[in-house]
Amino acid sequence: INAEYGKLIPSLLTLSTKIDPSNVDLFLLVTKIVSDLSTKAGRVFACEILKPTFLECLSSQRTTIQFTTDLVTKEQHVQTRIRLTALYLCGVLIHLDKTEAFNYLKQLVEYVAQEEDQWNKKHYTVLSTCMTMMIHTSTVYIRDMLNLLEELKSHTQQRVRVLVPRMVSTMASEVSVIESDGEILEALLAILTKLSTDVQKAVKNSTISAFGEIATITASPQILEKIKNQMSFLLANAQRKSQKELFVRVFTNIIPNIKVSFRDTFIIPELYKITQG
Repeated sequence: INAEYGKLIPSLLTLSTKIDPSNVDLFLLVTKIVSDLSTKAGRVFACEILKPTFLECLSSQRTTIQFTTDLVTKEQHVQTRIRLTALYLCGVLIHLDKTEAFNYLKQLVEYVAQEEDQWNKKHYTVLSTCMTMMIHTSTVYIRDMLNLLEELKSHTQQRVRVLVPRMVSTMASEVSVIESDGEILEALLAILTKLSTDVQKAVKNSTISAFGEIATITASPQILEKIKNQMSFLLANAQRKSQKELFVRVFTNIIPNIKVSFRDTFIIPELYKITQG
């Protein structure tokens, strides 16, 4: 039976590399097929055949990327690696060992942030894809992901902390579709608020866009008020021209999608102050 199951793996691997992760429903379907294979074929098959096969493919992609000089070809292999990584994490590893899966995701964040293991910050898609797939695979992983972000917000490496607000924004966007009480958004906002008081300016600045993006996906007066207060604090302490320009870009981007009252009572007055200053 395992031999027959094993015959499906090459086809699944090939199929996964041809699907754009932005097509969430289709990529989720492939992920579900792999996860069903992981669970229904049994743990022995998953541990001794499925998992090693994925790891071997991922290792091969890493080596190919390392030694490929043509930029177009290299980018194609990067995209393949991103899709295989998300499929491995969400279709195989999460069903075998949740702790190992989240440790894997944490290491992936560190690699992307610190540009190691042939990853770099331009490859953020691998993180957003993994987060999106995990949230849509099962809502039980939302709390685990929130715990991971809580841990990462105090990471010793500045470059990792700089990446956390972007992850918060990704998670907020996905969670807003499936939760109604705003509890997770409140928790994500607390993480951003903590990061906005970081000793490093780069970390503080990285929260501005995330605050703005969360403001576009919530109608909660309480959450919007907290966002307004925190953004006001950051703006009041923005000394450099580049920081004020960042606020202008963020405000300009979110105005079309923001609640009218938030726009009229906060964004427009602050934009006026910045331009007059």
